[in-house]
Amino acid sequence: DAVNRMSGGPGRSGTTLTAVISTLEGTIPSFADIVHIGDSRCYILEDGGARLVTNDHSVTGDMQRAGYIEVHEIPETSGNNVLTRNIGDEKRSEAEILTIDLDSSSKFLLCCDGVWDPLHGRDGLWLPEQPLCSQESADRMTSEAIERGSTDNCSVLIVEIGA
Repeated sequence: DAVNRMSGGPGRSGTTLTAVISTLEGTIPSFADIVHIGDSRCYILEDGGARLVTNDHSVTGDMQRAGYIEVHEIPETSGNNVLTRNIGDEKRSEAEILTIDLDSSSKFLLCCDGVWDPLHGRDGLWLPEQPLCSQESADRMTSEAIERGSTDNCSVLIVEIGA
């Protein structure tokens, strides 16, 4: 089946990875590398919203980049859980690396598909309305994903650099 082919065959599994690596100039954060493979996501938190900066490495992610569907339609489209790249796949796929200049206070939100699937709608990623500390916001997002019916792993990490 497609999942076995993508993850390297029966008995082999793969996983996704999204990480933020900050580089300092002296003691000041200068830029960050976003290392990404799979369908977990990285968003930059800015102006009260979240801007998606990673590409889903999935059948539906490919469809979205080709213009067949919109990013908010990924959860309802067949193939949304079939990865085309992941750690441990038979192709030994490489992660994407995106470099981003940092502001004096940059915030990144990393989450898995158990969170973005129910929370990323037509208007973007749902975020808690009131400004909360990072841990409270992450906890509220996982709770909201579960309340909206997520049955997958619900993990959120908010990374603040240079605050």
